[in-house]
Amino acid sequence: MRFSTYLLTGLATVAGLAIASATIDKRSFRATCGHIDQNLVIKGRNFGHIESCTCLGGLPDFIKSNSVAKRAAQATSTRRVKDILYNVISAVTRGTCTYPEHSIPNCTGRCGYRCKAGYAKRDGHCVLSPSARAIKREEDVDKRCPFATTKCGIYDQTASRTGFECIDTKTSLESCGGCTIGFGSEPATGVDCTNIPGASDIECEKGVCVVNACKEGWSRVGTSGCEQT
Repeated sequence: MRFSTYLLTGLATVAGLAIASATIDKRSFRATCGHIDQNLVIKGRNFGHIESCTCLGGLPDFIKSNSVAKRAAQATSTRRVKDILYNVISAVTRGTCTYPEHSIPNCTGRCGYRCKAGYAKRDGHCVLSPSARAIKREEDVDKRCPFATTKCGIYDQTASRTGFECIDTKTSLESCGGCTIGFGSEPATGVDCTNIPGASDIECEKGVCVVNACKEGWSRVGTSGCEQT
C-alpha cells in the first residue's frame, strides 16, 4: 500500500504504545490510543470526517461502529481502512501507556483515561464504589461462580446488606490472593493492592501484589511496596 495514495487529512495524537484492545480486562493493560480528528480520503474520495479516540487493537470494532470508517470499508475494504488508521496512529507514537482495569482510554493528555460507569478514579486506579458493589450481585448463596473465580462478599452500608461478586483473585487489584471481604462463613484472606502507600502502577500477578512504579518522592521496596525518599 502506498501511504501517499490513501490519506487521512488533519491531525492525530496518541496516548500510548502497544497492540492491545480497548476492551477492559480484569487487570491493567497497555495500548496505543489516538485521537483522530480528520477526513478519511481514499483515492481522492472523501468519505467524511472522523473525530474519535480509538486504539490500535480496537480498530476492527471501530470500523464496524463508526459510520465514516464503515462506509469507507464497504466501498474499498476493511483491511485498507484499518491499514490507514493503523499507520496514522503509529506514526505519532510517543511511548507506552498502562491503563488500570475498568478504565477506557480517552486521549486527553498523556495516557488519559476515564473510568467505566460505577467506578471512580483513586490513586491511579478505577475503584468500584460501595453502592455499585452492592447492586452488582444480590445475595444468592446457591449461585455458583465461573471456573477459576471466587465468591467474594460486597457490603453497602447504605443498604445494610451483604451480596457477592465473582472475582479472579489471581489478577484482581482489590482482592488479590483472596477476598478482601469474606462471603458467608469464608474469612477475608486477600489484599487490596490499591491501598499500598505511594504506589502509582500496581498489578495483581498470580495472587500477589506487584508494584511496578511509585509516585514522585517514593522509591520501590522490592516489588511489593514503596517508601518515601
